[in-house]
Amino acid sequence: MTEYDPKPILTSLNEENGIEAREEQHRLLTKLYEKIYHLGTVETKQDIRSLKILNQLH
Repeated sequence: MTEYDPKPILTSLNEENGIEAREEQHRLLTKLYEKIYHLGTVETKQDIRSLKILNQLH
């Protein structure tokens, strides 16, 4: 591959790859917030609830 190779640009413009990457990122962030919520203080839990990221948690 050279610096003029269009493959990295074309791959990054592929919407299907973008959707998959965003879904994976969303899944990982949700897991992270869940872990922080479960380990967090009362104040931390209130802050996370106020973000409405984890609507299923009380």
